Amino acid sequence: MTNVLSNNILIVDNKIQTYQNIGNYFKSVGYNVSYAINGIDAIEKIITETPDLALIDIDIEDISSQGVLEGLKKIQNSTPVVILADNPNMDTIIEFIRIGAKDFVVKPINIPGLEQKVRDILNTNKNHRESQLLSELVDLHSITSQLSSTKDNDQILDITFEACLKALNSSQGYLMLFDERELSLNLVRAVGEYHGSEMIHTNDESKDWVEARWAFKNNRTLTIIDGETYIEELKPYIKQVKGIMIIVPLRSSDEVVGVVCVEGIKDDLLHYQLEQSLLEILAAQAGVAIKNL
Repeated sequence: MTNVLSNNILIVDNKIQTYQNIGNYFKSVGYNVSYAINGIDAIEKIITETPDLALIDIDIEDISSQGVLEGLKKIQNSTPVVILADNPNMDTIIEFIRIGAKDFVVKPINIPGLEQKVRDILNTNKNHRESQLLSELVDLHSITSQLSSTKDNDQILDITFEACLKALNSSQGYLMLFDERELSLNLVRAVGEYHGSEMIHTNDESKDWVEARWAFKNNRTLTIIDGETYIEELKPYIKQVKGIMIIVPLRSSDEVVGVVCVEGIKDDLLHYQLEQSLLEILAAQAGVAIKNL
């Protein structure tokens, strides 16, 4: 059964009484609830707050509920959406399902019944993700085989970086290698917006790449969730992190040869530990391959 305490629900409705009634019930059974009053606000909050599911009234303003679904589909956002509607006809239902709605609820709303529907959708999504993780572990055999048979440094870096991003379904991250002569970490692969020097000395005290230096020097995986971490010395520098960031040392035996970072992950917190383990396995295989060269 889904642990509702881990689930964040966004309710989108321009009728205050409606969304407060629904929201109060969901809060009473353990959900975290946020609200949006129009389509523009809904898209912004789905992107920035990454709710586990959105309940959207069919008659919202600014951008229609259909426009919200089309916008999410365009940016490949997979947040489940349930549409709340007054007596929709079959053509309307088919069109909304076609563009991404998970389900319809017809008004007047039976709120306990709606919560059960939400619970079922979230359980289905989590089971699907667990199946996907098993598939990714099978793919790992192919990746490690490529790493062990490749003798080209650039190819190893490409395979490693692309596999790490793909494994965590992310489009943002970087890979840094340690230069023993310069005692520095050098940025060799990156996707997304990063600022600062492409080379940092490991004993530097600047604000650049603080999370990478920490993971490298301590030979430990670092996880940051929405700008928070248990590492006190890093807290002043990581407030801007959105979603989940995982930085893993690339190591060969006990020697660290670099770090890989994957961020922007918008998965539920129940599964990020599994994804972190997957990333650590990839990093270990890559570290050995890099050191061998």
